[in-house]
Amino acid sequence: MNYVYTQCKSLSMGNSWRFTLMLLCTIIISNNFLSSELFTPMAVFFGLIIVIFGKINGASIKLVAPLIALFLIGFIGMYGHDLRDIFRDSAFSLTPIFLIIIGYWMAVARGITPHIVFKIMMTVGFGLAIVHLSTFILNPALLGAESMEIRTEAGSTPELVGLAFVIGLFGKRFGMNGLFPGFLPRLLVMPVLLASILLSFSRTEYVVVIILSLSLLGWLSRIDKRFVISMASIAIGFILLAVTTPADEEYTFRSKIVRSVTEVAVSDYQDIVEIGKNWRGFEAHRAIETFRSGNAWEHVFGQGFGALVDLGFDMALGGEGDVEFRYIPITHNGYVYILIKAGLLGLICYALFYIGVIRYAARFSDSNNIEQKFLSRLLLGCVLSLVFIMLVVGGMAEAHGAEFVLLVGYLQGWLSRIKSIDCSPKSFGRHP
Repeated sequence: MNYVYTQCKSLSMGNSWRFTLMLLCTIIISNNFLSSELFTPMAVFFGLIIVIFGKINGASIKLVAPLIALFLIGFIGMYGHDLRDIFRDSAFSLTPIFLIIIGYWMAVARGITPHIVFKIMMTVGFGLAIVHLSTFILNPALLGAESMEIRTEAGSTPELVGLAFVIGLFGKRFGMNGLFPGFLPRLLVMPVLLASILLSFSRTEYVVVIILSLSLLGWLSRIDKRFVISMASIAIGFILLAVTTPADEEYTFRSKIVRSVTEVAVSDYQDIVEIGKNWRGFEAHRAIETFRSGNAWEHVFGQGFGALVDLGFDMALGGEGDVEFRYIPITHNGYVYILIKAGLLGLICYALFYIGVIRYAARFSDSNNIEQKFLSRLLLGCVLSLVFIMLVVGGMAEAHGAEFVLLVGYLQGWLSRIKSIDCSPKSFGRHP
């Protein structure tokens, strides 16, 4: 307890980088190794410490104001729901708020430079890639198996691996030297990260890498010729893949990509086989039906934290499908999750948050300051990735993509630091 008090006291004194770097490493590592039920209370606890003992910039509170409003809205209709479900939803709602505040605090109050933040993420990302690839090291024959068998045996790689790869890929182009730790040279790290991404056979990971890459190329900052070309290229590629994939092909990565749109499309599937194939879309449909079953007040303010989605029948879920559920507390689609808990106002809160960050990032996307340009484009890529992740795996609404959320706060905070500094086209400055 004395150690914790000493570290907390040092936050207000502004003289302890050790606590800050330990906090950053703890958040990143625990997010990838702990369940959300354990990670979210921990993130909230650390966030409260920073808010109480740290020097919190008012701009960070303004940044998360829409998310704070959503948190308050969620409490309006929580009466009567199970306490465990209320606690889970509350922790989910508070986690992005505190992660953004922590990130902003690291940049503005602590002055942790991008080099340090990215180097830590690169190191942890490399470690996660090694853990993922260890399956192939122990069983080399797996490399010759079908894609879905590889995915089943080895699992997917965390989004942090893709984030680290893209930062490493574009960092040097923007004059960011010294990104890789001395004991992990670029020639070792980059191939390992790429191999892990490719062998994950994760559609989410692939799309996140594409979004981040296009953003850092400057093709997503505004709707112009480059934006249209990139969107048209993706659409044409998808169409060609759909045309060349046999209609009866199943359980391959190619067929899963082709069926991606169908899987998330909201529809009332009746056949149990179709429900299993398109679970995300069916789940979202049931969530919307649950929303519609509410009264006018619940349409606007939601049914509150702890509200459940009625599937309409008992469905075998659980780890091995050995537990049946009629009501579920969370959904893969984070937008319908928010719609149930906080209603239309909750969705508006998220829209305001996303639009605010996107506008801020786009403002400096073509800056003459190369550091400002890189960080703003990375910020844009992070928030657009969060918009996408929220559609397919719950996103920040359900405590996914914590590194991206933390970076949103950090990058916006650091951009605010350098906004009034010399904007000449120089390489990264190591600001104090």
